[in-house]
Order: sequence, then C-alpha cells, then structure tokens
Amino acid sequence: MTIVSCKTGDLYIDGNLIGKIEADDARQQSLTIGEHYLQVKTGSEKYNRSATIDLNTRSVIRIGCEPVAIQSATVEAAKPVLLIDKQLNLGGLLTGEVQRNAIALDEDDIMLLNCIVTNPRGSAKVSVRQYPSGNEIFRNESFNAVRDQKITIPSRGIYVIEVSTGAVFGKDIRLTIARISSSKSDPNFKTSVKRYFDTTQVEIVNDNVTVHSVNAMSGTNRNIVKIPLPPQTTYWVYWVGVGQESREQMAQLSNQLGRIASKFSTNPLVAFGLNQISSLPMLKNKSTITYRFMDDQNASLFLNKQPCSYLNVAYADNVSASYSLVNDVPKNVVLTLNNSNTFLAQDVVVKVVAFKVRTLLAIDN
Repeated sequence: MTIVSCKTGDLYIDGNLIGKIEADDARQQSLTIGEHYLQVKTGSEKYNRSATIDLNTRSVIRIGCEPVAIQSATVEAAKPVLLIDKQLNLGGLLTGEVQRNAIALDEDDIMLLNCIVTNPRGSAKVSVRQYPSGNEIFRNESFNAVRDQKITIPSRGIYVIEVSTGAVFGKDIRLTIARISSSKSDPNFKTSVKRYFDTTQVEIVNDNVTVHSVNAMSGTNRNIVKIPLPPQTTYWVYWVGVGQESREQMAQLSNQLGRIASKFSTNPLVAFGLNQISSLPMLKNKSTITYRFMDDQNASLFLNKQPCSYLNVAYADNVSASYSLVNDVPKNVVLTLNNSNTFLAQDVVVKVVAFKVRTLLAIDN
C-alpha cells in the first residue's frame, strides 16, 4: 500500500510509530486486511485518516492533504436587528381584542421580546405561537413589563406574537421585537411575511320546488327553502329561477363554462362568486313569484300567513330569474317564496353557493 503525506512528520499506524515521513514523499507499507487508523504528527498539529483495506484495495492513501478551515479566535456575536416597534392601543375586557404580529425567523434564532404596559397599574398577556400549527413557544400573563426576554426559535418558519389585556378599560402597550440571527442562518434570510387569500366554496342548495297557486285544491301558494350557511362563511351567492326559460339559460351558461373549464368553474354561481364572470341569467319578463329572506321564526309566520319581518338581504317581486352576491351572513336564513297566480303553480329553481375566504401567511422569499 502506498501512503502519501502532505506534511512532514512522524507516521503512526494504529497507534504505532512507523517512522519519519516527508511531505509529498510516497512510502510503501504493508497493511493487513481490515480497518486502520493513520496519523501524521508534526511539531504542533495532528492529521488523522482511517482506511479500510481489502483484497481489491489498490489506491493511494493520502493524509494531511485536506484543507484546514482557519477560524478567528474571537467571533463577533450577531447584533440584534429590530423587526417590530409599535405602540399598541388595546381594547379592554369587553372587546376581547387581540393584537397579532407575524414575522419569519430561522432555526436557532433568538427573539428578543420587550412588551411594556405604559398605563399605571396596567397588565397584559403576550404569547408567541408557531404558524400554522398554533404551538405556543412562549407565554406570560398578568405582567406589567417583559424586558429583554430571549426566546430560542425551534425551527425555521412564521411566528405570531399575540398581545391582549384583561383590563376593563384597555391599555397602551409598547411592543418591540428584535432578532439575533443564528450563526447557521442564511445571510439573505427574510423576516418579512406576505399575506394572501385562499377562497373555498361549497354548494349548499340546489333545489327545484313547486309553489302552488292561490286557489290550488291541495298545497299552498307559499313555500320555503332553508339556507344552511356553513360556519365561517364570508359571503354567499344565490340564484332564483322561475319556469323553463330560466332553467334553460342557466344550463346553457353552465355548458359554455364547461368548454373553458380549465380557466373557469363549471358552476356559474361559483364563477360569479370568484369574479370570473360578470353576471348570471336574469330574465326581463315577469312572473308571479315574490321572494324574501327571513329567519326561522319569521319564516314560520310567513307559512301561516301571519305578519312577519324579513332580513336586510336582497329581495325581488314578480321575477323570472334573480341573483345576488350577499356579504351579510345571518345566523339562520330561510328563503320564502310566494306565488300570486290564481290558478297556475310555478316551479322554482333555487341555487346557493357559500364562500369562505382565509388569510394565509408565507415567508416572503
């Protein structure tokens, strides 16, 4: 086996001194099959190398040839960089207000937290949570001042600082957050966070209901359709179509969207709610159907032909097709339908899609 050293010194194999070896000289040495530990010792340094020998080993073993990283004896510690400096005016206990600030931090960073209540005899609560898991890495309650609190960041990601107060009349709070970057962190790491919106939707009503005439032998000229808006609905879109023509126009629009499905939703209400199209079918000719939106209690009064009130939501009289995007989200919603035709029943299509908009966070890379 050929051993080449890039340093002049004493050669040791498996702890045994073999002899002197000169830099860049080749030394022939017999080694048994197995793993061996080689060292070259100079006056002030040691160079180590392990080698595994088998029947097929023919290579040259080099030792002391790897570049040595030279580190300064004193490494300047990273200085805190101010990320947040805010004066917060928090609502009191009755409002339940929580101030949230989001920043991005790298693994092993140090968050330097200062949170000081400036009102006399004031107290507050602060917590730091990972996003989106919600895992809490720091919490302090009923304090007047948190000063230079160091919080080690467990992993790279977004962290949300929540500040609130249990005081009845609210408090003024000075919040500052600084970052002491980890020695392993990328110098170009960004602590800024960008916000974007994620919109999801679900069709909650797609019904075809009959509203009988005023003089019908069976049934009533009043009918209702419950609108079960899901929790956290942000807005909703409805469409009411009366008669064959309205159904045909809606089907035609759906078919048109189907031919460009890669760009638009095939459900016209979804496409309208996402602002992909500007309108839904709305006929000019009149019908004998009038509709209102009510809550459960008033819808019951409506069915029993009692005085009732309706919600502050779009409504229409004597329409063949009507629609609207509604930003109000009542706790319970019922669509009430009334047919004023003396002898003819009316078939009414009711479609409703609910939309939920979430604000999401991402590191601004």
